[in-house]
Amino acid sequence: MFYLTIFSMVFQCNNIVLIGSIGVGPQLFTSFAFIIKSFLLIKTPRRQKTILFFLLSLFFFYLIINLIKNGIIGSKLMDMIQLFIYLICTYRIYKCGNLITEGTFLKFTTCLIKFMVVVSIIQYMATIGLIPRQLLTPLLFNDTSEYIYFHHPEIYQRVLGTFMEPSYCAAFLVGSFYYIFHLRKHVKQYKLLLFALFIEIILTRSSTGYGTFCIIGFAYFCTFMDRSLLKLTIPVVLVILVFFFVFKDSLLNEVIFNKVESESGLNRGYQDARAINTFVENPIYGKGYKEVRASSFATTILAELGLIGTAIYLIFILAIIWPIFKKGNYTDYNIAARLLLFAVFISQLVAIPDIQFSVFWLSLYLLSASINLRNSQLAHIELLK
Repeated sequence: MFYLTIFSMVFQCNNIVLIGSIGVGPQLFTSFAFIIKSFLLIKTPRRQKTILFFLLSLFFFYLIINLIKNGIIGSKLMDMIQLFIYLICTYRIYKCGNLITEGTFLKFTTCLIKFMVVVSIIQYMATIGLIPRQLLTPLLFNDTSEYIYFHHPEIYQRVLGTFMEPSYCAAFLVGSFYYIFHLRKHVKQYKLLLFALFIEIILTRSSTGYGTFCIIGFAYFCTFMDRSLLKLTIPVVLVILVFFFVFKDSLLNEVIFNKVESESGLNRGYQDARAINTFVENPIYGKGYKEVRASSFATTILAELGLIGTAIYLIFILAIIWPIFKKGNYTDYNIAARLLLFAVFISQLVAIPDIQFSVFWLSLYLLSASINLRNSQLAHIELLK
């Protein structure tokens, strides 16, 4: 059930049922099913790690209090139910993580990444007209919302995988790249997968993806630089340099350098200005969850939740990210999962203003599982007893 739950989190554009005008995707059902299933499983959690779940719970309860204070709790009931299910599922995955071995965890996560790489190739081929788009619509894009880029191939011929737009896909691809890259002893085995991820990040044509890739890369190399990493880094840097010099006058100008002056850039500027004005009007508590829309998550959360909610959220994120730089007693799998979530968070800051972003919760699920993973060798010894 754990694997099905994680797998379902990447299907952002599929609705299982419609409740009014709200579409409910498969990840909500699988998360709920895992919660039920998890109570039947044996668990031996590590108590010292629960600070993450305390902070996440604190943030959730602040959301509720904030909605009550702003008098809009009734209109946001479905959103709160969804977040509550995700919250409980995150904790239950942590409690049951000791049932998963490191080897199984690696095999599944890489299979998930490979699946997304292959689906992204198929989606891109459909978008540019090499294969019929109708083949993918009922399977991956049955949500007919106008905000789904896949339904507008005449405008958006970019890689977006199973997601609403390229920026969302780029967050997953960049996080996956550094997830695998950190597991250095497996890099040779997955070097083609790393190359495919890099090419697909380029084909998203997402400034969010490009920026996140560079930010995480800089932070990673400053933290983990050594001789073995240098050998892995040189090919990546060479490819990036070649890409920059080949595409600097076309793709990069379109995606990054000229984006501020584009129509979408101007619209985002107006959104951000309204969000900032909303924040200035109520800087402590904000206007309420899902009441403000801006281009950046940082601006959105300030306007919606005020300084208090933003501070709680940032402390929670810092508790996740800090071990990456601390170099404490954490497994490679745990740090890799934190890098995935770090990439998603940076993407959110840049251009994904959504706490309910499924890849964010997917990353939290993987991080929760990685805390209690069983060592594969020890598990094998126990089986032989």
